[in-house]
Amino acid sequence: EPEDVGPTRLVGYFLVGWFVLSIVLSIELNR
Repeated sequence: EPEDVGPTRLVGYFLVGWFVLSIVLSIELNR
C-alpha cells in the first residue's frame, strides 16, 4: 500500500543521512 511507502522511505532517508553525517564527522575529527 502507498501509505506504507511514505514512513518507510522517510526512515530510510533518516538512517542514510545519519550514517553519512557520522562518516563526515569522523573524517573531520581524524583530519
